[in-house]
Amino acid sequence: MESLQQPELSTIVGSIKLNGSCEKVFPFNSDKKLISVGVQTELVNESEQFIIVNGKKYQVINELGRGGSSVVYWAMDSDLNPWAVKKVDLKNLTQETVTSYINEIEMLKSLINSDRIIRLYDYHCTSENLILVMEKGDCDLKSVILSFWSGGAKKSPRSPSGMLSSGIVFYWDQMLRCVKALHDRRIVHLDLKPQNFVLVYGQLKLIDLGISRLLPDDSTTVNHWLKLGTLSFMSPEQLEEAAAIPSSSSSLNQSFFLGPEVDQENRFKVGRKSDIWSLGVILYMMVYGQLPFNQDKLHSRLSAIISPSVKISLPAIKNKSIYKALERSLVRNHLERASVDELLSYEYVSSTSAADL
Repeated sequence: MESLQQPELSTIVGSIKLNGSCEKVFPFNSDKKLISVGVQTELVNESEQFIIVNGKKYQVINELGRGGSSVVYWAMDSDLNPWAVKKVDLKNLTQETVTSYINEIEMLKSLINSDRIIRLYDYHCTSENLILVMEKGDCDLKSVILSFWSGGAKKSPRSPSGMLSSGIVFYWDQMLRCVKALHDRRIVHLDLKPQNFVLVYGQLKLIDLGISRLLPDDSTTVNHWLKLGTLSFMSPEQLEEAAAIPSSSSSLNQSFFLGPEVDQENRFKVGRKSDIWSLGVILYMMVYGQLPFNQDKLHSRLSAIISPSVKISLPAIKNKSIYKALERSLVRNHLERASVDELLSYEYVSSTSAADL
């Protein structure tokens, strides 16, 4: 089929040039099938291990990860610069899923000047594939946490934690600054988890903005009816909203029901404070080596997250500021939960010695 010509949208920031348009790159016909557009993205024979994007060749070194319809490769250009190249198979995807990829591109473009968000350097799309060329991280925060809590490092005899206080304070501060970069621009991430923080030359950066949302200028919350985040890290208000979605729109609704029917006109909304809860869950993992809610059955775990009658266990630690951050982050009522600016104001380093939590 002859491709449709689309006007090019170029954004130049320093030496970075982004080509393409998002909503025009993903038009749908009346059957909600993708229409091919006039851009050139090529995946050369995979056995040759080369990917070409906008005329630039990248040699695939290794696969970094995959999930659903996407694969992320570690690749190098002709100057031996490392890149993370994300290839998305668009065939047979729903419009909702494709919309999340459109959203990710638009968010990354708007944040290209931020040193706390992974950088998008190039992208192109056909009716079958979307390829994004991004800054490559060295490892994710999940790997860091597991290295301490899965036998990779010995626990301090003076601390209940497998991670030293200095390490927790460092990563916590970096996480807060990443999220502040979003919140200051009225963006909520909505899927914060250790895997979505990556280290780039020693600095933590955020990735995977597929379900992030931009807050309206006159609001602190946004209706969130699209793709769900990761359940164990979702805030109570996210779970409550997900349970209110009709079962045809939510896989969660099929296995988790709150009870009385929720009034659709007064449904729950999510905002910046939803990200704060998720940050608190990650901090809990770093401090205690487990999730705050680890019930075996999914229904029981989700009920525990929402229920005010289920007390969150917070064993005593010596770093009072870290403890206070846990208390202020893991508050079920989002109106009473801390903001990222409040959490950044705590004096974490002076609360205890660097080696003792």
